[in-house]
Amino acid sequence: MKVLISGFEPFGKMKINPTEELLLEAEKFEIENVEISTVLLPVNYDECAEELIRKMVDFQPDVVISCGLAAGRTAITPERIGINIKDTGSGDPYPDNKGNIPTDEVIDEEGPDGLFSTLPIRLIEKKS
Repeated sequence: MKVLISGFEPFGKMKINPTEELLLEAEKFEIENVEISTVLLPVNYDECAEELIRKMVDFQPDVVISCGLAAGRTAITPERIGINIKDTGSGDPYPDNKGNIPTDEVIDEEGPDGLFSTLPIRLIEKKS
């Protein structure tokens, strides 16, 4: 089985991003019959997805685990739905590392409004 794990470089006022540290640890994992590859993504709304897709095409993983940081959260919180919108949120949005602050931008004009996870989200949350 081939597993791809992605994380992000630091952004905003952060000097480190815990997902980058996770990637460094994941590269040391030794799991029988599992090949792990990692990719550190740029914090740029227009480049990160392209970089992840490029790595997926090259590595051909069976599983992709995409990790991100939600500052202030104290637990692992898997996403239940991926929404077809680039949006930094309301209030005090963080720009990406190139200064972009997208608001209500459709990602894929021909794609669905959202994609629901098929993972057992509640079980994962209980175990974390």
